[in-house]
Amino acid sequence: MEVSEKQSLKISDKYEPLFEWFSVEDESDPLYKVDTIIVIGGRNSQKSFAVGTGTCIAAKDFILSVLYTRYSMRATEDSIIPEFNEKIEILNCETSFNVLKDRVITKDGKAKIVLKGKESLLESS
Repeated sequence: MEVSEKQSLKISDKYEPLFEWFSVEDESDPLYKVDTIIVIGGRNSQKSFAVGTGTCIAAKDFILSVLYTRYSMRATEDSIIPEFNEKIEILNCETSFNVLKDRVITKDGKAKIVLKGKESLLESS
């Protein structure tokens, strides 16, 4: 999918703080001290789209690593990985990432998006 310069990516206003957080440099800004973001919402709330887009931008442009969790990650390659591939394509940054079964890593290895299920996190502790 090729996105022209005239096209724009529209994210629901309720997810705007997620994107504002990336570029906060002022230590007096309350978002400056945030190190964990939990996104919740009902079906069709655009959370998957916003989070997928946000995590790609966070890794590529801000060198932030992201842990993306769900209760179970049994079908990651059928659901979440295609979501990330779509966002990578929409953002036109296919050359910036290596997409694996359970993680997406920037080509330079400085940032990653790790996909883990709550089940596997409990098993490893």
